[in-house]
Amino acid sequence: MVGFAHHVIIFYLMENIQIIANLVTIVGLPFGILSIFIAIHSIKQAKKIEQGNFLIELRKMFATHNEVHFKLRNGGVWTNNPIPDDPDEWAKIDSYLGLFELCEILMQNNSLSVEHFSSQYQYRLENIIANDQIVLNKLRNERAYWETLLRLLARVHLKEKTSR
Repeated sequence: MVGFAHHVIIFYLMENIQIIANLVTIVGLPFGILSIFIAIHSIKQAKKIEQGNFLIELRKMFATHNEVHFKLRNGGVWTNNPIPDDPDEWAKIDSYLGLFELCEILMQNNSLSVEHFSSQYQYRLENIIANDQIVLNKLRNERAYWETLLRLLARVHLKEKTSR
């Protein structure tokens, strides 16, 4: 009798396997779709967090150049006074300008958006090009060495003073 019952169950399952498969599909499909949406949302959230961390790190990098930044901003030492003819001071300026070149490279490869850069750092570029010594000594006389910085200035529409 056990063998007969076993055969009946197997026969029943074989007859209804398509129905069972359809039921599993119907029940599982919404869960699968929901899982995909949850995964997409998680990826977007992770990307936002990663971008936020990146912007914080960039802010830290700019903070290492605050000495030059403070001297160039409105009311700073270099606003109305010449930059001393000191190789150390000019090396600091070169390093500061180099950080802006890094930002241009990051924008070229879409790691940094123009909007984020402009909202946080464009005023610093404006302070740089407001300084006639930097414009003359770096952006004109050493133009070949600062092509990436000049591309950044063009990208954020600040190139007019440097091209005279």
